[in-house]
Amino acid sequence: FFDINFDGNLCLKLFDFASADGQNFAFKYWLYNNETGKFIYNENYSYKLAGMEVYIDSSINMIIVSFISGDYAMGQDRYKVIDNELLLYEEEGIFYDITKEAHFERLYRNVNGEMIIITEKPFSFKE
Repeated sequence: FFDINFDGNLCLKLFDFASADGQNFAFKYWLYNNETGKFIYNENYSYKLAGMEVYIDSSINMIIVSFISGDYAMGQDRYKVIDNELLLYEEEGIFYDITKEAHFERLYRNVNGEMIIITEKPFSFKE
């Protein structure tokens, strides 16, 4: 139990499944409803909050999801909770750009509902 939507109530999280490579995990989330006194399943949270690790930073009211996607991407998604809905605020990591045939370290930010690249630099796995 923990407060995933920053409303002061504890929520419920149960394991759903692991990816075939065992690197990412999915969970089911139920948010506590004060009016009914019951936990209500939330498909939006369950769908979006899947990855290697889900970290709740209550000091800034943000949910951080670490992820890895084969050789193509690894990083973090950062969500804000607004009116009990998840808003993807930032995505930061290493991504493969098929059009450039190269990896880049990128920071995306949600600006007026669109994820735009804030910073980008080439990335190499070689030291």
